Amino acid sequence: MNRLLRILLLVALLLCAAAAQAQAFVQKTQGSSGFAGSLALPAFASSVGTGNTVIVGAAAYKNFAPAPTITVSDNKGNTYSAAIGPTRDARGNLYTFYAFNVTGGTNFIVTLTISDADSKPIGIAAEYSSIATTAPLDKTAGAFDTSTAASSGATATTTQATELVFGVVYTTDLETNITAGTGYTERAEEDNVANGFTMSIMDKNVTSTGAQTVTATVSTFDQWICQASTYKAAAAASIPPPRRIIITGAPWPGRAAAEADR
Repeated sequence: MNRLLRILLLVALLLCAAAAQAQAFVQKTQGSSGFAGSLALPAFASSVGTGNTVIVGAAAYKNFAPAPTITVSDNKGNTYSAAIGPTRDARGNLYTFYAFNVTGGTNFIVTLTISDADSKPIGIAAEYSSIATTAPLDKTAGAFDTSTAASSGATATTTQATELVFGVVYTTDLETNITAGTGYTERAEEDNVANGFTMSIMDKNVTSTGAQTVTATVSTFDQWICQASTYKAAAAASIPPPRRIIITGAPWPGRAAAEADR
């Protein structure tokens, strides 16, 4: 029976491998500045995986119009698109950017470029694995207000069950503490005490379709901007059609022969 058990175990392992893998946070890098036309975040501490996704919360503080625009790039030649933004209050502009199926490697540096050097940039970049390598962005939402309860508002209903919900909260009046809402895990918080603004990123995995809302608590009554964006999980691995297995009788207990068609 040993051969039969090994065959059944192999089939079970193949079925497990076929299940969709949940999107996973890998690592982050963050930074902020006073007046500047660009901001290069520190290199990721570890090599970024080729095929993974990098999502960036990027903002610029400016207390008068016109609001600055932001673009994102890296030193590996990947392309960053705006998932949502700008969402703007009276003082700041917030974007969420993403690059998918990236070319990775060591010394991976993300740079924010600001259209107006009379602005104060802040950014957090996060690497995720197991996100779809084609057209991963699904739904978005964004809002701003002044209170201690930040909320992106609800996205439209997501199109597939397994998705990553990514949130960014940015306060634009006071440096403060931000606590991720129920169900979310905060991955990084960047506090610029000298200039009085804070950014936090958070995420959660979902396994059913529905509208998604990013929420957070701001420790000080403050102006905030909040964004949500959702990303589809990578497709499940395919399994080749099973080969026909013939189990023959054993001439004595404990012995069996298995023949698999090739």
